[in-house]
Amino acid sequence: SLNNTTMKSINRNIFKCLAGVAAAAALTGCSDNFLEQDPLSFYEPSKTYSTEAGLQSALAQCDRHYKDMLMDGNGNVLPIASVYFMSDMGLYAKTDGGDSNAMSRFYSESCNGIKLANTVLTYVDDVKGLDDKTRDAYKGRAYFHRAYKYYHMVLLFGDIPLITKIVQKPKQDYKSTSKEAIFQML
Repeated sequence: SLNNTTMKSINRNIFKCLAGVAAAAALTGCSDNFLEQDPLSFYEPSKTYSTEAGLQSALAQCDRHYKDMLMDGNGNVLPIASVYFMSDMGLYAKTDGGDSNAMSRFYSESCNGIKLANTVLTYVDDVKGLDDKTRDAYKGRAYFHRAYKYYHMVLLFGDIPLITKIVQKPKQDYKSTSKEAIFQML
């Protein structure tokens, strides 16, 4: 068995070794260039959406949200059922769920889809190599997605802001548009 003095000596040696390793690690630390950014690409909408592939990717996201409105990917019908929860036909009575707010997600996803549809409508005329029929097909899909999202948002939330163009700079003074005016625009 080891006596008390020997144990103290072993502990002191272990402490010295660990202190030496820590000091060596500190002296050989990261250089400043470790923090420099080296992005693989830059997101610049005027370049991203100047190609047909860019338009396709924006509309693919709109299509995904359209599917997510009907089913959430796990076979649950909660998203489309939200239309009934917010109407006079039904009432969402679940009070013990720990899930996130489905209505908040529905609203934010719809706004994202509207933004993507507006992006396609803004850039589609500048994409080179598209014939008129293809260009009109992209416009038609974008108008459909924007209208579909606005239709359900107005049904669920009433008067909401109507945005038909890309927001170019930060904006905080949104005004609600009456649901009647939105339905007329649709």
